[in-house]
Amino acid sequence: MIANSVIVLFVMEMDEWIFSDLEAINEKWTSRDDAWSETEAGNGITEIEMKEEIELHKAQIESQQEQIEAQHEELGMFRVNGEYT
Repeated sequence: MIANSVIVLFVMEMDEWIFSDLEAINEKWTSRDDAWSETEAGNGITEIEMKEEIELHKAQIESQQEQIEAQHEELGMFRVNGEYT
């Protein structure tokens, strides 16, 4: 149990060293500023643009779901006694 504890502590120390190295190389990578997430999502897309795109995709999915249901109903019309005619 002691050996496992030592290993966990060592891994945690390594994590801290790596984090501090990354912070020294590029502070933006390790920034904990919430303003970054609102203005930039890593590739220049704002959070508002992402939400708009999500809403667009939701509308497309709903439209496709309606088409699927309509086609399912059409298939039901061709079914007689459990078999398609």
